[in-house]
Amino acid sequence: KEMTGRVFVLMTIFYGVGGMSSPPLTGYLADVTGTFRWPFGLGALASLLAALLIGFLKTPMAFQKDKD
Repeated sequence: KEMTGRVFVLMTIFYGVGGMSSPPLTGYLADVTGTFRWPFGLGALASLLAALLIGFLKTPMAFQKDKD
């Protein structure tokens, strides 16, 4: 519970950086390649990587006690 504020701050910072940098970078990539296939593929790859990384998170002890 003590870390909740820090977690939300970090999530907001990373989401903000990604949200601001993604449109110019993928737009440039679409201009260079002449197709939207690569920007959409890059977005799909980033989503898959995020989903895989979430799988490595540990379950908080409070939730583990409720399961037993």
